[in-house]
Amino acid sequence: MPFEKPEDRPLRHVVIVAAGDTGFGSHLAPVQASGGYKHGNFQTWEEALSTIAPEINGDINFANLETVVTDRNDLVPTAKTYNFRTHPDAVRHLAGIGFNLFSTANNHAFDYGRSGIVETIDNLSAIGPRITYAGTGHDRREAAAARLVEAGGTRFAFAAIGIGVSLGAARASDATPGQLAIFDRRDVDLMVDNLASADAEYRIASVHSGKERVVLPGQNEIALWRDEVAASGAADMVLIHHSHVARPVAMIGDRIVFFGLGNFVHFGTANMNDAGVCRDFSILVRVHLLDGLDGALRLAAIEIVPIRSTHLHPERLAPAEARKRIAVLNTLARAVDNPGLDATGVRFTARGDGTGLFCTALGLGNPGELDGLCNAYDADAARKLAGEVRAGGCLSGGTGTSPAKATQVSAEPRRKKFGWSLPGLQLPFFRHKNR
Repeated sequence: MPFEKPEDRPLRHVVIVAAGDTGFGSHLAPVQASGGYKHGNFQTWEEALSTIAPEINGDINFANLETVVTDRNDLVPTAKTYNFRTHPDAVRHLAGIGFNLFSTANNHAFDYGRSGIVETIDNLSAIGPRITYAGTGHDRREAAAARLVEAGGTRFAFAAIGIGVSLGAARASDATPGQLAIFDRRDVDLMVDNLASADAEYRIASVHSGKERVVLPGQNEIALWRDEVAASGAADMVLIHHSHVARPVAMIGDRIVFFGLGNFVHFGTANMNDAGVCRDFSILVRVHLLDGLDGALRLAAIEIVPIRSTHLHPERLAPAEARKRIAVLNTLARAVDNPGLDATGVRFTARGDGTGLFCTALGLGNPGELDGLCNAYDADAARKLAGEVRAGGCLSGGTGTSPAKATQVSAEPRRKKFGWSLPGLQLPFFRHKNR
């Protein structure tokens, strides 16, 4: 049955664009206002982003800042393998091309100690109200806070959690700056509870999690972020990053989990262009939300844009090559199917321009509201596309793993008769489960 437009008000159409790990400095590279260095070569912000900038066209545009944001070259680096810093003018340039939502919670937030965390907070705050960020704070309360964003006539809530360093070195306390850590169940509960109780219609969680270069999420990642957090309604969208490769996309009901966005532009990361069809790309995603019959904002369509050269100058793949990567994602989607939980891995139709497309019944029933976007969606073609590329090698060869082995959170989920819950969360956590 097609969805119908409510008669009392226009149908809202809100677009969210999301990109992965982002930073503009290689290991210990000095910062300067006009650009950054990669392999000793200087590149301006404009040179790095000019090709991909037209894709940043949502009402909300998200990226994970996997870096300290500072204009100082005198900060003392933390003793670790890689230390990244980015000049604030790079973030201003990101804002100039449309980015307005950032996560700062990840394993590189602490690259220059707690002073670096404060630098990031202060420099992002100085950019002003055109951007919103979450994930780090001057103390635990700030780091755990859900931030509110107004876009497209809708109030969104956004919260972020990271890995931390050495299982706690970068964790915020009641008196010290830092972030929340996914390894500590209390931190997970606090972030999710804040997000669930926020005064907002739509909720977005950013999670820095997952084994690097492993293309499938671990069973504990699936159980926590899909089967508990998304299924309960604490988050309508979960954006996961850290693995530096694209991972499958899952739906549970009409809520969506991106298990791996990969990289966006990050001078501190490796050139993945020769890593093979399973790992040589990242994804930029474009999510379309429309009013449902109940008047609530719901998922209508997802576009994915396979990108490469994210170590220096991100660009879209040519259509024929992009089709192969979409086929890989469709093959990997089987790993996140669970019909018993109304959970499915998302399969995308490959379009002629090199983008992937998925549409829900809401999107298919309102083609005019999406400018005919869903006219190109073919579910049968999406299922068949999975067979075009042999993706079995994605799980082997030393850098792959089975889903059961790639774990991050030790606590197992708890099933209740009314849904999934996170230990320690109170009843208000479930008030959104029927949204």
